Parts: sequence; C-alpha cells; structure tokens
Amino acid sequence: MHAVDLIYSAIRRALDEVPEGVAAEYAATLKEKDEANIAAIEERCPAIVAYPFDSRNAVIELKHEPHESTCALTGKERLCVPIHSALSSNFTEWDILAVPESDTMSIEAYFALKFRWERFSSWLCSRGKFVRVDKNIIRDVLFNGFSDAPWSMFVTTTYKKHGALRCPVNTGSHGYIGFDEAVIDCRDRDYCVEVYEHVFAAFARGANRNDLESLRPSKWTLKALGIKGWQEYKTWAEDKVESPLYQFCVYLLPPRKELEDAGKHPKDE
Repeated sequence: MHAVDLIYSAIRRALDEVPEGVAAEYAATLKEKDEANIAAIEERCPAIVAYPFDSRNAVIELKHEPHESTCALTGKERLCVPIHSALSSNFTEWDILAVPESDTMSIEAYFALKFRWERFSSWLCSRGKFVRVDKNIIRDVLFNGFSDAPWSMFVTTTYKKHGALRCPVNTGSHGYIGFDEAVIDCRDRDYCVEVYEHVFAAFARGANRNDLESLRPSKWTLKALGIKGWQEYKTWAEDKVESPLYQFCVYLLPPRKELEDAGKHPKDE
C-alpha cells in the first residue's frame, strides 16, 4: 500500500459521510481563511477534513478520461490519468517515484496529490481517516506510536512538498515519519525519546532554539547553560546535529511561553 491509497480511502469516506451542507459551509470557511471556524467545523464533523477540496477550495474533479496504465507513484496497474494533471511541469523528484518512466498516475494518486491538506498541512492518515496534526499530536506519535495501522505521517514546515510522495506506510505502532524532504526512522522509540530529552533539557534551561539547531551558541544560551553546560551539550550533539531526527526534535520543542505556563514536560501531557 502507498500513502496515496490511504489518503484516497479517507477521501472516499468523507464523500460518503459528509452532508452536502457541511461541505459547502467548510468550503466557504476555507475561502475566508477563518481558522477558528475551520477548526470548529472539523471538530463537529471530523470526516470533513478529508473532503476533496483542492488548493483553490474547489471540489477535485477528473479532467481526463481514465485508462488502464502503470501508476508512476505506486508501480501498480490501475485506471490512470496523465501524471502532469496533478504534478506540475516543474516537478523534478522523479527518483522518489516507483516507475519514473511512466507518464501516468492512478486516480487514487491524482485525488491524493490534488487534495489541499496533503501539501498544506502536517497530517496523519490511516485507512479511511485523515487528520491534520499539531506538535502535541506529533510528539505523542513519536513517543507512544500509533496503533491504527496501516498509517502514514507527514510533518511540514514549508508547505511546498507533497508528503504522500515520500512518506512510507507503516504497519507497526512505531515507524517512519516524513519531515519536509527527509524520512525519519522512528522505530526505536527509546532512542527517539533519548534524543528529545537531551534537546528539551537544554531548551528548558534557557538555550535558544536556533542555537540548538545550529550548535552555534548566542550569548543568551551561554548565559543560560554556562560555558561548561554548553560544552557538555555540544559534545553530546555534535555527531547528531545533521541528522533528520535531531532537527525533528528541535522542531518539536514547544513554544517558550507554553513551556513556562504549563510548568511540565510535554512528554508527560
């Protein structure tokens, strides 16, 4: 199974379950960019998140007559449409496709890649269910896994890449998570927690997020940790700083104010 198949299963469920009136209300709210109302509708009708709206808030429609062919994304024989009906002519990441020489993609892939939230949100998708996720949910999956397999997760900071093109489908509770252009191996839960704990401890003591990301300390970080404390952290982090997991853990740090207000470790939420 491919991530596009999971997303398409959620789209099909939304089409079956979401009343037309709710879909129209959601479309109008998306056009208004009213985040509060978007969240309220999603809470009231969770399936609406997967309703097939594209980036222009229009319902996705097939523009070409499907025909039997090989899907470039999955390598499977399916009813397909031209690949550039969903991927622009500027697309260059052919090496991440299963059959890059194919010029077609399945209907499932077409709907998944045209779907607005696939690219413009961080998400978690299992069979028939698609949810937008925040850092609290992402940390929970990193620490505790996700039991509703098969599942796929994509975390974006740029809102430019197609997560479904690169995110593996996981069959166990802990697996791989897409993070922008990287795919992070999160199967070793204990190691993931260890890395996050070290990063979080330095952050909680007052280290600057950007300094942890680059390992180039500002005077504020040196004052917070002390010279010895910073050197100890740097020694631990030097062989990890370039790894996607380390950068992922820095990204997952909570806002400073949230940390101060909560007075507790996010892992304990």
